Amino acid sequence: MSLMRYLREDGVRMELQTVMPTPEEMETSERSRWLPEVKRAVLQELAELLSTSPEIRKPGKIFIDLYNREKQWTTALGRGVAFPHVRTKHTRSLVFAIARSVEGIDFGAPDGEPVHFFLCMVAPPYEDKTYLRFVKKLAEAVTYGGLIKRALEAQSAWELIRLVDDLI
Repeated sequence: MSLMRYLREDGVRMELQTVMPTPEEMETSERSRWLPEVKRAVLQELAELLSTSPEIRKPGKIFIDLYNREKQWTTALGRGVAFPHVRTKHTRSLVFAIARSVEGIDFGAPDGEPVHFFLCMVAPPYEDKTYLRFVKKLAEAVTYGGLIKRALEAQSAWELIRLVDDLI
């Protein structure tokens, strides 16, 4: 099972453009106010990366599907990793995007730690086997594979793709 089939180099962002609110903004505003906006910005960037794939039918709908999925329950796994994913009719096949934030972004992780590595996946509703296999492999990579340390050391998009492909 190779990630290379589902991820292209233009689907990788070495540094997210989304920035956290300033410390002053965080002090004067409740987290419940700014966190959804941060998540929205990250998911918008990820949807843009996914939309570089010809497999995506309706790019605007991909963002909406990802955002609605995130509102149900956070896709931040902890240990610096988030895995925004959704099954949607707006893609012809499974598609991945990868983004990194060296500084880290609060994404509502259960361990309270900032997220440095975002692996985003969309799949059509009928691709259950492949979808579930990748979910399982990613969970194993986060738990046992030292994903974050190695992802933060990567120097290029191609290196990030190879790293994730090796772990998954």
